[in-house]
Amino acid sequence: MQIDMLFIDADHSREAVLEDFRSYSPFVAPHGLILIHDTHPRDTSELNPAFCGDGYLAIPDLQTDLGNFEMVTIPVSPGLTICRKRTSQLSWAPE
Repeated sequence: MQIDMLFIDADHSREAVLEDFRSYSPFVAPHGLILIHDTHPRDTSELNPAFCGDGYLAIPDLQTDLGNFEMVTIPVSPGLTICRKRTSQLSWAPE
């Protein structure tokens, strides 16, 4: 079974975001999406674990070892990072 879209909200910690991403990303279908919540806190007041915590710190880590994923973060608090498992630009085009 493959996952077409996965939403990671974790417990707002960097470690939980990384663990969830690494645990589930192998099951994401080609061109499938992983959405990661709370990745663009407005300011330090949102770093409380009840809000965004330090989960946003996982994004730079993931950017360096994503491999076949591309990502963009929507810079509006609390933030959402969209990751696409990219095997080719167009899902219907031959590789």
